[in-house]
Amino acid sequence: MDHGVTTGIWRLLDVLGDVPATVGVNGLVAERHPETVMAVHEAGHEIAAHSWAQDVVPALLGADAERASIRRCTDILRRVTGVRPAGWMSPRATGSRHTADLLAEAGYRWTGDHSDHDLPQLLSTAHGPLVSLMHSDHSDVRDAAAGPYAYRDLHRELLDQLLAAPGPGVFRLTVHAHVGGRPLLAGMVGQILDHVRKPGDVWVATHAQVAEHVLTHQGRTP
Repeated sequence: MDHGVTTGIWRLLDVLGDVPATVGVNGLVAERHPETVMAVHEAGHEIAAHSWAQDVVPALLGADAERASIRRCTDILRRVTGVRPAGWMSPRATGSRHTADLLAEAGYRWTGDHSDHDLPQLLSTAHGPLVSLMHSDHSDVRDAAAGPYAYRDLHRELLDQLLAAPGPGVFRLTVHAHVGGRPLLAGMVGQILDHVRKPGDVWVATHAQVAEHVLTHQGRTP
């Protein structure tokens, strides 16, 4: 995992160039490597909360412990970047039945814990609306085992199919710095991004930007 902080994220920042990204950050990473997290923020990317650590799984916590975990992660990210995170992704999308309510209570705008729709959804919670942004069907962790070129081609074909289909679609490219930040896979990520840049009608946005779009067009009341 250390490779992601010491090397992988820096390589991916170079690969991204002017493409805005949402970067999920554990609270523990922000505590131990604040300069790296700040560099990502200063490069113009969104910092999203990704629990305190990968082994702090919301589904295994009671509501009070989960609330405390959300607060702890939120506070460290805000202290490091000066900006309060708008979105949350639980490790391996392991949210509990309380997570959506607790996130809305804490002022979050979106969650990345659901995969039951192709398009963003507006969740009703006890504390107002929360946008659900699906996590990707594919990622470097799962798909790179087929080889770097298969990983690249899968994502390029997926984008082509979404563009050819009627109506809106969402293309999500999920990359982990300790996996996709290694030289060959990072090169494939760069080629996928080149493919994304080609069409003139693709909106490249952070999760926060998508969430605000959904809130604006679908309403701000449950």
